[in-house]
Amino acid sequence: MSQSEVGLPSSLEEEPQAQFDEGFARRHSPPLVVWSVIIGSRVALLLVAFFTTTRFPQAPYTRRLIYVRAALLHGALGHLFNSWSYWDGQWYVRIAALGYRSRQSTAFFPLYPLLTRWLAALLLQRSIIAGVSLSLVCYVAAMYLLYRLVARDYTGSVAAWTVVFASLFPTSFFFQAVYTESLFLLTTVACLYFARREQWLWAGLAGFCAALTRNTGVLLVLPMALFYFGTRNWKLRCIDRSLAWFALVPIGLLVWMAYLQIRFGDPLVFLQAQAHWGRHLSAPWNALDRGLVRGIAGVTALWGHGLGAFSLDSHGGLLIPVALPNALALVVLVGAVVVLGLAARRLKPPYLVYAIAALVAPLFSPAMRQPLFSLPRFALTNFPLFLGLALLTRPLKITRIALLVAFALTLVVLTSVFARSFFVA
Repeated sequence: MSQSEVGLPSSLEEEPQAQFDEGFARRHSPPLVVWSVIIGSRVALLLVAFFTTTRFPQAPYTRRLIYVRAALLHGALGHLFNSWSYWDGQWYVRIAALGYRSRQSTAFFPLYPLLTRWLAALLLQRSIIAGVSLSLVCYVAAMYLLYRLVARDYTGSVAAWTVVFASLFPTSFFFQAVYTESLFLLTTVACLYFARREQWLWAGLAGFCAALTRNTGVLLVLPMALFYFGTRNWKLRCIDRSLAWFALVPIGLLVWMAYLQIRFGDPLVFLQAQAHWGRHLSAPWNALDRGLVRGIAGVTALWGHGLGAFSLDSHGGLLIPVALPNALALVVLVGAVVVLGLAARRLKPPYLVYAIAALVAPLFSPAMRQPLFSLPRFALTNFPLFLGLALLTRPLKITRIALLVAFALTLVVLTSVFARSFFVA
């Protein structure tokens, strides 16, 4: 099958690495077909959510999700935007409007709600519209930088497919929800993009922002260090003052902890707040063991009920909030391990190390009913997974198309489920 048949420019398909120079990376942005996927997927998902909220009933516990009722929109705007603020989104809306008023709210790091608050001030205090708009802008910027980052180390084709896989991944609807996925991916990719270019101040600042978005932002020190020492041939005598900019990454976390000490008298209250969602510190193999058991049970339950599992009868009311997240988490974890295992030799060390660290980190804080809690959502920001997938499927054009079709169909289903206020990840 030719490249024109799979929808990407033929000039990008078999581009030798030797012909791909820094000038190309500086001059080129994603090709038009990739921009079409980036923009078109967001518009399509907005329409899916709008159609779902106007045609199908909401979950019976929707009212309990509304922490700031005054922020809700009404009429057509409500159908278009409200569903993107469910679950964690309600916490971010509340924090953006009222600040940190409870210890539980400290589980949500400050940069995203702070930016939402500033943007809402320009939008007549429409916090939900501000959050969705912020997520969409960050998503587009993240995809642009992701393309350029990957294109520097591989080819334009690999970069394009990395972006396409990320954009159509089954949980990528979170990229436009009132969640931190878009912002965290943007700051993560920006950090490594600047590190790749040896612009250490900008890399440190991006890492600082990532650590203010999620605690796992501090993991960026690992790939930064590999880039840094790699450019210096691993010789200590080549270390210079630019290494000091690495400190900006953990400083981001320390700034948040300093605020918590002043506000709540405990700099680690954000860790204790995780207990509100049933999370607890545990060895990662415990999460794997329980996640395997509950994940298999979830897959079995969903398989047994088929499409009926997504109705609001007695089966759907039970299966979606329990079986679906566990089953999805297990599938994503197994898929991630397979991709990283097969692509390990093709991924450059900074990307591989970051991918492994980002995949393992959530396993240290499993939840009781969902041991692999939110892992399908966290995988969205683990961009080397999509890079590995692009590399592995490079000679397998049919496999690429099959994966994209499977991703897109699952994405539509999960978007609809989320729009009905069911918990997905």
